[in-house]
Amino acid sequence: MDINEFKNMVIPFKNQMYRLAKRLLKEIEDAEDSVQDAFVKLWQKRNELDINKNLQALSMMTIKNICLDKLKAKRMTELRLVDEDMMVNNSTPLENLFSKDLKEQILIIIDNLPEQQKIIFQFRDIEGFSNEEVAEIMKMTNTTVRTNLSRARKKVRELLVKNYRYEYYEN
Repeated sequence: MDINEFKNMVIPFKNQMYRLAKRLLKEIEDAEDSVQDAFVKLWQKRNELDINKNLQALSMMTIKNICLDKLKAKRMTELRLVDEDMMVNNSTPLENLFSKDLKEQILIIIDNLPEQQKIIFQFRDIEGFSNEEVAEIMKMTNTTVRTNLSRARKKVRELLVKNYRYEYYEN
């Protein structure tokens, strides 16, 4: 595989890789460095890359592993999986305030999920990967992905309902 083939096949996944790295590592510079490290690793394996393989899944698995290695090295335990761009822009200031409050609560809840559930939640519900793609990236069975995703969604839902009931009855 030459440089042009590599660019055409792997570079299109750069933005997804960057978003995942940014959410996992939190620092822009660390995310950018991790994406570059991933491209170096993929380039070194360029002769092993089969055209029939899912290069998107391989790219995402590579960036995930690099980021997890960096997190372990820094002994970081919290991951932020929802970035600032996700807030819905509503028409009124009250709706914007409500959206901001809701987003903050969701961030807190997601930050307290187990690491594996956070990553699966990120891939499936935020990045839009299929369960099969997440299973391939995470090197797990499809059933394990579905179970972890279900548990993460259930926990987010339970805590949101609990928080809003508390606020409703307090006010």
